[in-house]
Amino acid sequence: MIGWFTNIKGTIHIILRNIKRIIIGKGNILNLGYSICILILFVYIKQNKKINFDTILLLLIIISPLILNIITGSELICRSLFTLPFMMSFIFYEFYDLKKYIKILLLLIVISQFTHCYLLLISDYKRYINDVNISKKIYNDCGK
Repeated sequence: MIGWFTNIKGTIHIILRNIKRIIIGKGNILNLGYSICILILFVYIKQNKKINFDTILLLLIIISPLILNIITGSELICRSLFTLPFMMSFIFYEFYDLKKYIKILLLLIVISQFTHCYLLLISDYKRYINDVNISKKIYNDCGK
């Protein structure tokens, strides 16, 4: 449901709350990789001291997981976060050789992302089981 048509002030509050949950990694699934990607990108910008087309493109890639939340203005569901691992893997690929400590950090984040994807797939399976149970209940209620 698109929340922009009902209550604009409440919708902005929902969007900001969801963005905060994604950035700090707090929510349905703990994921600190996004905030580390933002940190790596800001270190890169600070070292280069210039903003070119590539930097703007990387900023847009960082924002990409939040766009669905901003467009719909509604609560963010777990399945919409499937883009996070792809976005983070691209950022990690770009900055792999930036510093030595980033390689160790990236290895830990990759392990975290495997867990993140696994939990998202489990949540999708739980949704499927819930849908099956609801449809069985509706079928049984209509049959009687």
